[in-house]
Amino acid sequence: MVLEDMRPQRLTVSISSKIKKSITDIYKCNQDNPTALSQWARYIESIKSYISNPTIAFDYANRYAHYPNGAIHLVEMNYDVSFITKSNNTNEYAYVYIFGMDFKLKDFGLVDPSNMYESRKRTKKIRLTESEFHTLISKCVKKILKQVI
Repeated sequence: MVLEDMRPQRLTVSISSKIKKSITDIYKCNQDNPTALSQWARYIESIKSYISNPTIAFDYANRYAHYPNGAIHLVEMNYDVSFITKSNNTNEYAYVYIFGMDFKLKDFGLVDPSNMYESRKRTKKIRLTESEFHTLISKCVKKILKQVI
């Protein structure tokens, strides 16, 4: 017997290790902005809560984009998340596995640590001899002195 007023039991939500690492990096990079981090954490939790609903997780209404492997790409309510519904090894219960997510860091005023790492990777090392270094320093000092005087 199905009772109309009873909500279906929520599914467990698991996040990929890559996303977990990104979340950790975002927290480390934005420690100086606890208010924004708190708001962002609520946003992440709201995504997890939303897709833990079996009606959403299994997309009974067929409202979202589906990948050939059965995964779903949900773009709704300011969420942008890709997930697949899986079952544990013994097929006792289903759970939702998130493998893609737009963190929307700019919406919360947070810094994206991956952009910081990318800029570090692009820097090039220059090798100078001691005499080249002295010449460079003396040119810079002369240039600054001309601007001051």
